[in-house]
Amino acid sequence: MKTLYKNTLWVIAMGFLLLIPGAGRGGVIQFVGVVYDMVTFSGVSGKNVWFELKSITPAQQIHQQTLVSGPTGEVITQPFNLTDSLWYIYTFKLTDCKNDTLVVYDSLRVNGHDTLFLYLGICHSVMPGNCTAGFTFQPDTANPFIISFTNTSTGNPTGFFWSFGDGTTSVVQNPVKQYVAPGAYLVCLTITDSVTACLHTACQVISITQGVTIQAAFSAQLDSFALTPRMVHFTDESAANIPLNHYLWGFGDGQQAQIANPSHQYQQSGSYLACLMVGFAGGLHDSLCKTVVVPEYYNLWGQIFAGPMPADSGRVQLINPVHTPAGFAVLDEISLTGIGLYFFAQRIDHTYLLRSFPDYSNPQSADYVPSYSGNTVFWKEAAQIVLNSDTGNLDIKLVEKIGTKTGLCAVGGTVRLNAGIPYPGALVLLLDPAGNSVLHFTFADSAGNWSLQQLPYGTYKLVAEVPGLEAVPALVDFTPTVTSVSNVTLLLNTLTGITDPETAISVTCRPNPASTTLHLTMPSGISPREVFIYNAAGLQVRSKRVEDVKNDDVTIDVSGLSTGVYSIMVNTNAGTGRLRFVKID
Repeated sequence: MKTLYKNTLWVIAMGFLLLIPGAGRGGVIQFVGVVYDMVTFSGVSGKNVWFELKSITPAQQIHQQTLVSGPTGEVITQPFNLTDSLWYIYTFKLTDCKNDTLVVYDSLRVNGHDTLFLYLGICHSVMPGNCTAGFTFQPDTANPFIISFTNTSTGNPTGFFWSFGDGTTSVVQNPVKQYVAPGAYLVCLTITDSVTACLHTACQVISITQGVTIQAAFSAQLDSFALTPRMVHFTDESAANIPLNHYLWGFGDGQQAQIANPSHQYQQSGSYLACLMVGFAGGLHDSLCKTVVVPEYYNLWGQIFAGPMPADSGRVQLINPVHTPAGFAVLDEISLTGIGLYFFAQRIDHTYLLRSFPDYSNPQSADYVPSYSGNTVFWKEAAQIVLNSDTGNLDIKLVEKIGTKTGLCAVGGTVRLNAGIPYPGALVLLLDPAGNSVLHFTFADSAGNWSLQQLPYGTYKLVAEVPGLEAVPALVDFTPTVTSVSNVTLLLNTLTGITDPETAISVTCRPNPASTTLHLTMPSGISPREVFIYNAAGLQVRSKRVEDVKNDDVTIDVSGLSTGVYSIMVNTNAGTGRLRFVKID
């Protein structure tokens, strides 16, 4: 952590606090000025501002032009590439309403990509009298919070009114002010002359930086499965001994933000240098830059068929085949077009499942069961789709139920997860005793309840089908003496000890229990790609796509999680790892 004093400058212009990097050697600089009315402090448009940039050794003019202030008083130069180890002089000239020339100039070196902001004041065009306010200030050598102000106004002012920028004022001609906190304070002196009726105001920014420390830090997390691709969430993690309230983000693609925790959507995949400049009023800031890698995204499309014809209507789900306590996550769901077409645009490089649901209000679809890629009603038999390029013609042929004769029998019950809470929306399948053919199906309602009517005598297998959950089948036998069964519980269990499609990988974490930060370690040569954290109810509470891994170690922030037991899933280049950890305060 570093202590900052005078290496930067904050300037207040037209009510905005602007950050100025300190001088250095070599780089690119751009000059931005604001022409303001010294009485109303509003921007003045249409004023000519003459600008010149020269090198000192050798003495050489680099650029000279006349700028015209814009609608809010701004004047902006082009960026200049300045040679390393040379000193430069910049000069601004502005004619005020009295035809006096205001000259602002200074010498500087440049370090990196810098922007210098200037505050160019003009007198008020309707100001009566002939006086000009002005003052100087000097910090106390023993206590930098004590500032001595000296009135340097011209004319014959008889009244003095000081505003010190912290809510306090004074009418003393040469006051001494003690501030109580670091910061930047806009100090204004208004003078009056009762004889000539002159009124004028001058303002300057006083910066107090003594004893303040700031350390910039941030994290960037790719929203892997966002419907807006290339979305990155940035989180400020800076540390300071004062409240931070000014943020300037540069995302590396020319876009910026000025809030603490922005989200930014990149338009192209690639590597970007993202930077955060964070600070507090008074010339206090620190900055940090990191490389953010935005992966490739691809399109996925195909057609859904009900028998030999395309399905007229329905929907298709895009599913992430990674085991969680609540089953596979549905990432997106879209409706079919009139000829059964679906299209998932701009999806991240990943492995997926597809599942299609017919429109059961359409008579064409009444006998077709929701089906996965690979033309099956069971997720364990579904074909996984590895999306690493634009991929089309991934058609799904909906499975048709065999059907049975009608009868007098009925069956009903509830679908439950882990023998506990009801599971709404599950697909309930009535199968032949061998479990090979679908004879009938329905869906559990919002309370997990289901029923099937008008069934003939016989023995059937019942099973609830939810992607990523283990189904426990139930048998039912209808006879002339047993025609109704109403209490069948179809169980869905979170997978434990089930072989994943990928090889199981050993993953360890430390510390465990953890309060703020968790470190995941993989075997040598294993590269993690994604990390998912789930709470005891099976809900995903954290996710992280890993782009840059060193020493096979991944750091996860768990400080915002509630106390309890959590499950972790880690997708790697060689398989999937699972473990649990305990969160404590």
